[in-house]
Amino acid sequence: MEWRTIDECPADTAVLLYDAGYVVGHWNTKFARWCTYTDGAGTTAEVRMNRFGMGPTHWQPLPDPPAEVKIDTVLMQRIHHLQR
Repeated sequence: MEWRTIDECPADTAVLLYDAGYVVGHWNTKFARWCTYTDGAGTTAEVRMNRFGMGPTHWQPLPDPPAEVKIDTVLMQRIHHLQR
């Protein structure tokens, strides 16, 4: 998969971002900022990524999960949260 420029990134969708390192995050249209999770549960622990006027420069779609992995309740809550 190739890196895409950040201006092509879909909003409110979990993607792999490059911001001086790799992180899973999304553009939060409600708050108009890049966010990521720090608690691993995808609940209310969103953290701003662009605190200093900088943000991610590139992104990639997340790969599909392995077929044999069952999606647990926490993951389903995270997906639902990002799709709102």
